[in-house]
Amino acid sequence: MKRVLASLLLLLVLGYAFNAARVGLANTAYFQARFLLDKWQQQPQAITQSNYQQAYDFADRSVLLAPNNPHYKITKAKIVLWGYHAGFSQDSQVVDLGKLYQTAISQRPQWPEAYADYAWYLSGIKDDFPQAMLNLNQAVKYGPFHGDSLETVLKVAFSRWQQLTPEQKAEFYPLIPRALQSNSRNNVLMMVKQYKKEFVVCYYLKRQGQLPQKLWSSVERQLCLAN
Repeated sequence: MKRVLASLLLLLVLGYAFNAARVGLANTAYFQARFLLDKWQQQPQAITQSNYQQAYDFADRSVLLAPNNPHYKITKAKIVLWGYHAGFSQDSQVVDLGKLYQTAISQRPQWPEAYADYAWYLSGIKDDFPQAMLNLNQAVKYGPFHGDSLETVLKVAFSRWQQLTPEQKAEFYPLIPRALQSNSRNNVLMMVKQYKKEFVVCYYLKRQGQLPQKLWSSVERQLCLAN
């Protein structure tokens, strides 16, 4: 009897050790993938075919080792989206994106970043803007002041600006000052310039932006007075 109990205890210990090792490897791969992703987000020109493949391999490994972790899934999806827009991702990688987003959202149904990224995928890759709009609304609902989510929401909105109704544009304008008061401020300023929306954004901010004076002076100098 003692031998049976000892054997069971040994199996439990080995199982725990194996699982802990797997979780540790998944976490290490995740942080390696995230390091490269964060670098691209700060310096978009830094993405290359080589470091894209590195990031994808790390992210894919983290999902394989911990398939129930929604953060790993979203990070993998983000990396593939970056690779897609940079021209580096493969069709076999892109085809899994929808499922990654859907399962991550089902696991965390109030996660604004997942909804925002899913909308970017639906708009930019699937060309399904009506569904993208539904997810943008969810992103704003659950993350009304979440900088990364607002940045992605505005990215989708600006890329589809000509298709938006005046009512839809009016819904997006108030998100701009919120995003400018978040950690995504510099990226949002660059985005406004990229999509050549300086005039309409400055017009709105001057009249209804209600930014703190110090911040408005900086934004005005970078975005409005320079044009």
